[in-house]
Amino acid sequence: MTGRGVSPLDPFGLVRSAWRVNEVALGHAGAIARDQGEHWQGVFTQTATVMRAARMSGRHATAADWAGHWRAYLRDSAERAVLAADILRQRADALAAAEAEGTPPALPHAQEPVMEAEGLARPCNARLVRLVPAAAPAPTARPVLLVAPRMGGADGLTGAAAAALAAGLPVYAAGFGRCPVPGQTVADVIDALAAFAAEIARRHPDAPAPLVLGQGPGGWLPLVLSAAHPGAAGAVLLDMVALAPGRSSVGAAPLVAVAGMLSDLGGGMFDGATPSLASALDDPRGAWLRPLAGILSEADRAGPRVVEAARRGGGPALMTGEEVRWAADALPPGDRLARNAAVLGLGRPLDLRVIAAPVVICIRPDDPVATPAEVLGWLERVYPDATAIRAAGQRVVVLRHAEAGLGLVQAGRVNGLPALEAVAALAPGLYLMGVEAVEGRGDARRVELSLAPCAFDALDGVVPDADPAPHAAAARALRMQAESCEALAPALRAAIAPPMAEASRALHPLRLGNAAISSRNPWLGPVSTAAARIRETRQPAAPDNPFVWVERMGFELAGNWLDLGAAMRRAAVETGFHAVWGAPWIRAFGAVAWPKAVQEQASEAPRAKALGDSVRTRETAAE
Repeated sequence: MTGRGVSPLDPFGLVRSAWRVNEVALGHAGAIARDQGEHWQGVFTQTATVMRAARMSGRHATAADWAGHWRAYLRDSAERAVLAADILRQRADALAAAEAEGTPPALPHAQEPVMEAEGLARPCNARLVRLVPAAAPAPTARPVLLVAPRMGGADGLTGAAAAALAAGLPVYAAGFGRCPVPGQTVADVIDALAAFAAEIARRHPDAPAPLVLGQGPGGWLPLVLSAAHPGAAGAVLLDMVALAPGRSSVGAAPLVAVAGMLSDLGGGMFDGATPSLASALDDPRGAWLRPLAGILSEADRAGPRVVEAARRGGGPALMTGEEVRWAADALPPGDRLARNAAVLGLGRPLDLRVIAAPVVICIRPDDPVATPAEVLGWLERVYPDATAIRAAGQRVVVLRHAEAGLGLVQAGRVNGLPALEAVAALAPGLYLMGVEAVEGRGDARRVELSLAPCAFDALDGVVPDADPAPHAAAARALRMQAESCEALAPALRAAIAPPMAEASRALHPLRLGNAAISSRNPWLGPVSTAAARIRETRQPAAPDNPFVWVERMGFELAGNWLDLGAAMRRAAVETGFHAVWGAPWIRAFGAVAWPKAVQEQASEAPRAKALGDSVRTRETAAE
């Protein structure tokens, strides 16, 4: 995890810069070749299997057989197209209704409301619910608090919720409504989560303090909570949470650079539909083609499931300008949180070294959510070495496994002790958690884990040298650009009236696309009637119809091409990023250290201004 030194043969770093660009390009080329090879090998294997089954069935021997299959497929595909169109219409209606209601995204479990943060001294749009278990948990069972991303979406927490409920633990979930409270800040959100943790502790006086879990790109809230309120969490589990700039944050840099301006154009609200659309464009197969293919192939039975998922997921959330500016500055591709330089508010510095609860970091090596360097990169920026972790009295545990997560940790035992109890009993330091054996499946699964102290050098196989200098230069340029945009902020805020902001959000391409396939489109009026009629006289094709298989293979091939295009685009973006920001003179730009007084003023002034604006906004709203 240590950076490379300066070679006397390359004092200006030109060779190192070119070598790094070559490494990135060759790494992408190798990954694309492996992925495409696996995809096409799977296509050929499936083709051979289907052809062999067709020959053995004897139902595809004559031209008459093929003509019959073709007629059956034509009717079946036409009927499924109408049914799929009706499902998409219902899904769009459910999304619009959920967005209008503004309720937080819900997990697929029975739940009951516990607490709303709108009644706190510093209100926000956070809400706490309890997931109703099949049987009452033991009084001493550690409760689990699942924290949804601030931008909405709780699908990533579904597996953790199921694992915790199956283990007999009390499970709570903190989510966020679509519309924030005017003037809401990240500090208000963190304080609300602390109030939620206190309420959970009050409800379970005989149990340890709650385990707070965050997952994926928006899973940073539990770590910030533990730094701002060290006693709130009994343990923190970060499941593939990228805190350091890296490969997955390179493509987000242009959007982050103008996030503050976009919030001003939105009347002080940043629309979560914009990053949602950017994420979908980055993975068109996963965002559009695969769901569409699934709905089309299962049009007879997919309707209730798809509509319920849309209703639970809700629409894109909104963030206040204060929140999005803090996130753009502190989170990747920004770097203040990873450098332990973030500030929650005036007089509230955020020090990750004061976290008292054990921190368990889960890494899945092949997970596309984030790279290991992005998940663990903040450690080497906050602490000079593992000795500093021990000196700070902290316990950091790294679990690297294909199934790393709450389910594996909850099922695991270390020398006969439950894994979390063993972690809590550890002396301060940095530890590697290894998976020694896995037996059984489901609720009967038993996992034998091991814990071993380690140094940063032991993580070299987990975290490659990420060369943070280009990311530091890009982060500094983003901050400078954001400060330049702030000069236009007063004029933009004065020019954008609330109705104009609402109209711009309604005309967002994501919402416009949903509206086009919803019941608001009069051209889709006959679809519902036609679908109801088709369900009465439905004649599906036989499962072994060769043309049904050709249709599925067509979607598979189209998905492979979309994956190839997306991979090539990501390769071009990252290679170009390192070619520009890895140049020696740009690296020097990122390494320039501001005078301490100027640096403190630059970090505190925007937040003081944001807090002042927040107070004025709340006073205006109260009037």
